[in-house]
Amino acid sequence: MAFDSFLVRRGLRLEAVVIGGAALNLLGIASRPIRDCDILHPELPAAILEAARAFAAEMRGRRAVLPAEPLQAESLTSAMVGIGMCFAAPAHVEANIEDTLLFASVEGMERDDLRVLAVLVTWLGVHAAWVNADRLTRLIQHHHSPRVRAFWSAFARSQDKDRRFARLAAVHEGERADLLRVGTEFQIRRHGEDERFAGTALCVPANVLRDRAADVLSSEELAQRHLTYRYRIMMGPSYRADMWAALEGDPSLTVAQLARRTYGSFATAWHVKRDFEILTASRTPSPRPAS
Repeated sequence: MAFDSFLVRRGLRLEAVVIGGAALNLLGIASRPIRDCDILHPELPAAILEAARAFAAEMRGRRAVLPAEPLQAESLTSAMVGIGMCFAAPAHVEANIEDTLLFASVEGMERDDLRVLAVLVTWLGVHAAWVNADRLTRLIQHHHSPRVRAFWSAFARSQDKDRRFARLAAVHEGERADLLRVGTEFQIRRHGEDERFAGTALCVPANVLRDRAADVLSSEELAQRHLTYRYRIMMGPSYRADMWAALEGDPSLTVAQLARRTYGSFATAWHVKRDFEILTASRTPSPRPAS
């Protein structure tokens, strides 16, 4: 049970006599959701009661972080085009921005696709102000690759004036990583270091990642194409902006669906759905009384 693991993390242990629906679930006789757990014996100590309250709060606040499926091959290329990277492929114009950024970095750092990585770095140079830093940080904190984490830590260090990325800078610890698996030091001696990564967690030779403005759409162009990006410009790069854009695209979304689609909290989704419905109703002219 999840609560068992929670108690172990806190160094606590509970042996108790459980009755009712919870007992049937524990015995494997039933598997229905239950709202509480009836304990006959013993009287629960204060530490267990406090742990139960903390566990309940954690469960209420828990939300999805990682996408259900990774973006790879054609789906990744379409998503990158959808968020404004100029590759020759159809655009997925509803692509999630942070999901796409994560998997583009995996393509570049783990699969050594330096063309993708170069365009990603250029895109970040243009559009970093409208990245949801909290969502991106959560994604990278859950990723296992030291090279991917080093890349994002390096990016965050380069954004030292934007405090939203402070937590992201801490995802990599230890020595600097080399972008090239072979020959990074030699290339840096010959060509110098890419100034965009100087002093960060990633060593990048200056001649490896090209930086061409034509490789990405401008903010004006992307705002015309990508609804979520446009709402982030209007409302700031937040879960609320993403939810509002999602409802503009599909007003029938339930609160739970809205939270899952945008990786936001249920509470935020509830407030956005309420506000959206209020404003939608206000756009409908009230019938005039008969004269």
